[in-house]
Amino acid sequence: MAGLTQYAQGYFWLFAGFALHMSYLTLFYRRKGFDDFQIGALEAIGSLCMVVSALYWGPLADRVSHRGRLVAALALGLSLSFPLLWVLPANPWLVLPVVVIFYLCRSPLVPLLDTLFLEDLHQRGDSQAVHYGRTRSWGSVGFIVAATLVPLIMAPEETSDPLQRLLPVFVAFTVFGLLLAARAATMRPPPSMSEPETATPPAAARGRAQLREVFALRGYKRLLVILLVSWVANQCYYLFLSLYLDEIQVADKLKGLYWSVGVLAEISMLAAGPWLMGRCSLRALMLWGLAGRALRLLALSFPLPPAIVFWAVMPLHSLGFAAVHLATMGYLARLVPPRLRATGQTVNAGLVAGLGGMLGSLMAGGLSKLTTAPAAGGTGLSFLGLHGIFAAFGAATLLQIAITLVAWRTLRDSPRPDA
Repeated sequence: MAGLTQYAQGYFWLFAGFALHMSYLTLFYRRKGFDDFQIGALEAIGSLCMVVSALYWGPLADRVSHRGRLVAALALGLSLSFPLLWVLPANPWLVLPVVVIFYLCRSPLVPLLDTLFLEDLHQRGDSQAVHYGRTRSWGSVGFIVAATLVPLIMAPEETSDPLQRLLPVFVAFTVFGLLLAARAATMRPPPSMSEPETATPPAAARGRAQLREVFALRGYKRLLVILLVSWVANQCYYLFLSLYLDEIQVADKLKGLYWSVGVLAEISMLAAGPWLMGRCSLRALMLWGLAGRALRLLALSFPLPPAIVFWAVMPLHSLGFAAVHLATMGYLARLVPPRLRATGQTVNAGLVAGLGGMLGSLMAGGLSKLTTAPAAGGTGLSFLGLHGIFAAFGAATLLQIAITLVAWRTLRDSPRPDA
């Protein structure tokens, strides 16, 4: 569809930055001297910020006329806070305030950009978001470009300090954030978006009313619970994948490439979104995605050869993320009426990735620390015979299998919204 280039560019710069954050931040924490529980706790606090952010930014975005400027302001905060992590000493209490600011800016960006895009699609006659996947796939392209090319400018591993080698990640992230802010600031809003209301109840009261309406929507809470519990399990993947790659001795310059293989598979699934959503029920698409998450977590519960991880495990991201995301967007397009779309999007993203990420990070980080050797500060205990991050992946596998079975028994396709 014509006229959607601005959204493709926004997704590109947004996910280019996310690629560097996801691929290298936990590795940076480890090399700064943080243990697995401290890493999990920092990410848990960041995830908690997503919950707070969702409850504020979503209702606010439904009341403003130019959400692009809101995205630009958040992107600017993101690009300025992330490099501060590099200069701070390895003290969790000093790092914590920057982590809070970073995640308060980061967490609403995807749902707010999604909301702008879905609103535009709705005005173009695509109320079921059939064309969402192809434009959103430019975010995946940005992820691959950044994760693959930026590590190439790292210093050679044989002659460089492991921590200093990660400096290009922080420089490039800042550049990508500023480019996103510039793109969003000039983004044209959909023509139907009205000016903010003036003679209305106080903002806090309107926000609470919008939240109550969203939670009262038929099927919304069931979908939210399934996605939330699945994310508790799935968070182990995002928290520990780079550390897993370190364990199986994948070089720093190649770690981003492994992430990129997963995202390349994601692009294929997103590009096929219109075809899939025209021939496959939302329920079936969601169940395939949840099953893919379980299989991926099971594989990562063991130290596999790098080639198997590269060619067999990473492509499961097409199910573990893309299939679940497409099904979620389809469900939300049907469940949530347009006037509540920003609230529905940000609450879903905030509670799922926020609360789910917080619980998942604490579970994975705590279990990994508990099951490490005493010499590394753990107890030496095992979980199903597994230790460290492999024990965390094992526990996440069992939880993911359980919620997949719950979804299979309870999830149904949803009707279209009435308003």
